[in-house]
Amino acid sequence: MPRGSCNDPGLCAKATRKLLQLENRPDCILFPDDYSAIGGIAAITEAGLSIPDDISVLGYDGIHLASVIKPRLTTYKQDTVILGKTAAAKLVELIEHPKTALLDRIIIPGRLLPGETVKELR
Repeated sequence: MPRGSCNDPGLCAKATRKLLQLENRPDCILFPDDYSAIGGIAAITEAGLSIPDDISVLGYDGIHLASVIKPRLTTYKQDTVILGKTAAAKLVELIEHPKTALLDRIIIPGRLLPGETVKELR
């Protein structure tokens, strides 16, 4: 997806149209957020393709809108409460102990919210 595309369905629709023109178009597109996926879905359906039969689509965020659009978007939702608490704790640690605080990778749990946009493999 193009830079600055998060939460921009229009830019993601445009980028998706380019992907659909490839000789070997993708079987699945994972969008950076659910709003972008909605733009991608619009481009895919405008091209006359079926979701998920022709191409699968996944979003990221788990916004409420993803559960009410048709087809219902398959998306991944992170625990934003834990994300915020963890980020705040690390920031305080960096401020209070700038020379001894370690920068590390932290994995925040999440869950897949199944929808109707991913083709089941058989």
